[in-house]
Amino acid sequence: MVGLGAAVIMVFLLLLTSPILSIRQVDVEGAVYADPVRLAEVVDDLDGSAILTADLDAAKKKLLEIPWVRQARVSMHLPSRVTVEIVERIPIAFFRAVDGFNRVIDRDGRILDVIEGDPTELTPIIGTGPNLSAGSFAEQPFLGSAQLINALPYELLQRLKSVSVAPTGDISLSLSENIEVLFGSPDDFQIKLVGIVNEIKRQGTNRYTVLDVSSGEPSVR
Repeated sequence: MVGLGAAVIMVFLLLLTSPILSIRQVDVEGAVYADPVRLAEVVDDLDGSAILTADLDAAKKKLLEIPWVRQARVSMHLPSRVTVEIVERIPIAFFRAVDGFNRVIDRDGRILDVIEGDPTELTPIIGTGPNLSAGSFAEQPFLGSAQLINALPYELLQRLKSVSVAPTGDISLSLSENIEVLFGSPDDFQIKLVGIVNEIKRQGTNRYTVLDVSSGEPSVR
């Protein structure tokens, strides 16, 4: 029995190091904007490793460090294949930093990219922000601005031209038809957004240029 047990252990150890069970194929799914160089580093680390002992958790951790990656899943498929599934973050806005370059951010305020030009498909946040590197997170009021844009109902999002941040941390929205919405501090989103939508409907065709919900009670002028 002892001899049989030793033989089983020996076979198991041989399998762990056998090229038959080494990773020979790594398939990456869902990557569009994620840095291809950093993705290749993860793939290279996995390629050729023994599939039964490959550190898939470490690979996942490295993937989540890539700015564009929101979720990552790394799974093995015996005898020799590993799949990497990525869900990327969605850019929602951008702001110009002190260094003159734009920071592209998502709903969590994560800096996805640092670019020169203005991405016309994204909402501009007007106000000079800090020089953050890709992968770091913006703080208030830029975080609140991104969260607000993400929370806007469709009818307001369609009218949104830009978001502005003041040195005090207050936020305002520029809508079509030259309407400025004074949102105030980035809090009580639901109460203030309901107030904006209801007040716009209540005003109908009345002319006004400012809608103030900073106190939670809508008013126009």
